[in-house]
Amino acid sequence: MNEFIYDGLPSSTFEAYIASSNFLDGASRDVSPVEIPGRNGNLNLDNRRFNNFVLVENLYIRKDILQNANALRQFLAAHSTTYYPIEEDFTPEIFRMARYSGAFTVETFDHVGGAFSIEFDCKPQRFLKSGTVTEEITSGTSITNPTAFQAQPLIRIYGNGVLTIGTQTVTVANNTYAYVDVDSEIMDCFYGTTNLNSKVTLSGHEFPVLEPGSNAITYTDITKVEITPRWWIL
Repeated sequence: MNEFIYDGLPSSTFEAYIASSNFLDGASRDVSPVEIPGRNGNLNLDNRRFNNFVLVENLYIRKDILQNANALRQFLAAHSTTYYPIEEDFTPEIFRMARYSGAFTVETFDHVGGAFSIEFDCKPQRFLKSGTVTEEITSGTSITNPTAFQAQPLIRIYGNGVLTIGTQTVTVANNTYAYVDVDSEIMDCFYGTTNLNSKVTLSGHEFPVLEPGSNAITYTDITKVEITPRWWIL
């Protein structure tokens, strides 16, 4: 029997198991079609992003339907304002970032069990758990992106100096904190809750990414660099 795990809690906690889901389906690319008079077909403008994905879990509860369905509904309702990791036990190496979107449709039930569907609003990526591992990077080495997509890493830089990833540079100057986190996903630089954007200069004003394949990394004056790569697929 398959189950999903949401924010670390298995659905089997509520005697809920997966009958079917679209967990392995992919998100669509965000493209804006433009119609031009006198030109056949559309001009498609790529917005350089993917749309959110609606995950539908079709579930069944084997026993104590009223108690378990109510408990599951309360748990999900408490997870409806932001994203939490969700995975299914038959793909343990992959997870999505999901927000319970409030749809809870009971299709059939009796006094023992029942079938129902729930929906999650998910970020488009399916993340690899291997990309959540933080790695200390030695200058002059490289990091390999195993996917076909640019990864937006979290980079922790100790000390002041210049970090180069491929053709991108990150310069840290006048930072007196223990380190600075450069988060390419949320496009922010910080130490804990302290904003450090003024201490970081990015080449081309672009946050660094990890391209598919090998990414050469060098740095000068910096004492240590740690990277959480955040590999993802669709």
